[in-house]
Amino acid sequence: MSSPSPQNWGAPKFKELFKKFTSKGHQQEELLSVTQNHGVIPRRMLEGRVMAPQGGTNSYKLIESGDFAVSLRSFQGGIEFSKFKGLISPAYTVLRPTTEICPDFYRHYFKSSAFIEKELYRVTIGIRDGKQISIPDLMHLSVPTPPLHEQKKIAAILSSVDEAINATQAVIDQTRKVKEGLLQDLLTRGIGHTRFKQTEIGEIPEEWVDGKVDDFIVLQRGFDITKKQRGQGSVPVVSSSGVAYYHNEYKVSHPGVVTGRKGKLGLVHYMTQDFWPHDTTLWVKDFKGNDPRFIYWYLIGFGLEKFDAATAVPTLNRNVVHREPAAFPPIEEQKAITVILDEVDNSIQAEEAKLAQLQQTKRGLMQDLLSGDVRVHI
Repeated sequence: MSSPSPQNWGAPKFKELFKKFTSKGHQQEELLSVTQNHGVIPRRMLEGRVMAPQGGTNSYKLIESGDFAVSLRSFQGGIEFSKFKGLISPAYTVLRPTTEICPDFYRHYFKSSAFIEKELYRVTIGIRDGKQISIPDLMHLSVPTPPLHEQKKIAAILSSVDEAINATQAVIDQTRKVKEGLLQDLLTRGIGHTRFKQTEIGEIPEEWVDGKVDDFIVLQRGFDITKKQRGQGSVPVVSSSGVAYYHNEYKVSHPGVVTGRKGKLGLVHYMTQDFWPHDTTLWVKDFKGNDPRFIYWYLIGFGLEKFDAATAVPTLNRNVVHREPAAFPPIEEQKAITVILDEVDNSIQAEEAKLAQLQQTKRGLMQDLLSGDVRVHI
């Protein structure tokens, strides 16, 4: 049973607010994709390669701005809003409002835990993630319907938080791009150099030393630990993906640098406390006088994932890495490079904390406003 509606709110059935809409044969319209995070958007806005439909788009369904697309399966809801006119796969059901509503209100409501966990689950079929949504049953669900002016006010509040979330995410994305560019530039050209020399890895500052990786660091395989051996403690056991759990004994003193040897390759972890590097990792046994934090950044920029040994389970052979050509700046320049990269990284972390707070704020507002527990003043 649905929860009682707040005062002045209605609770009509889906079928009283929306109708199934099917229109095909609009090959001239733009192809759209139905996404979980961005709703229904043009395929040209998607990152990465998008497969073109086979056999043309004659069977594809028309969707217009203000319509909703219902997925065959429920992943974090499965009902997505469209701000665009175009074509979507015939696997989706198009729902079109039949009465005056604020579409943004329902865009937020269909993504709320109140709807997904308390209502939508009742019209899904199957026992696994991505259960199939029964459209006939969906059309008989009750839908909370505040007065139109209240719908608009609630939608405006939630959309304003969305705008702040999107703006913060854009700052994070841009700063990450800046960091990638800085990383590449600082690890190859350094800071303020005007004279360069040619080496096996290309042009580097004259003051830098070139050689092989093992001229600058030594990588060592981590240590196995069985479930039976695990003890209660505060020592981090570091796997290829990061800290996996805690133990009562350490193998390596801090500071330390750890990267994946098996499984997840390419991630690099900087340890500021004594730790146990797991057997699935490689750790820096000897920094050979180099700055540990610089080594952390160096290995990130090195792109260790490209050395995958091409086995069924991704594997990194330290001997292969040791033989790779490398070039290192003097220790003082290493520290200066580290300061620059750390500042950018700290900026990203601050924005990520802000993003997490905004997302938490939105979840709280959705719970309060979409349930009617907190009423907005018009």
